[in-house]
Amino acid sequence: MIGSKSALICSLALTVFTGPALADTVNFDFIAKTKQSSVPYMTGTGEGVIHLASEWLPIEAQGTPLDGATGSCFGTAAMAAGRMTGDGYCSYTDTAGEMVTLRWWLANTEKAAGYWQFIGGTGKWASAVGGGRWLDMPGEKEGMGAAHITGTVEFP
Repeated sequence: MIGSKSALICSLALTVFTGPALADTVNFDFIAKTKQSSVPYMTGTGEGVIHLASEWLPIEAQGTPLDGATGSCFGTAAMAAGRMTGDGYCSYTDTAGEMVTLRWWLANTEKAAGYWQFIGGTGKWASAVGGGRWLDMPGEKEGMGAAHITGTVEFP
């Protein structure tokens, strides 16, 4: 029995490390700056909906394929009892002129934070897979925002 477990573990390890060609994984961990144009429609304290919209200034993510990309994000959040749910989409153009599309969502959170996932684009972004987390942060001045973005992308 021990021999068969060892063989299975070795087989799995070989599959992970040698089997099908592994794509390079790029890690993200950066702060992006945005111009905010969101509109809240509040029906009470901690209750209502928010139309979310932002224009992303050139992303400063040196060493990643998103460095220099710009674009827009939009969506809707619903607030109930101080917790938010909702989702939306972003469309960016990278420095090579290729389009990047991703989906973001909130999952019943108290803070404007959630998850994101690549869903398509043009050129290398058409086959991009990956995603991660985001956390909204205060901007440097009125009408500005920031987001801490973490995650990964692979180009199979």
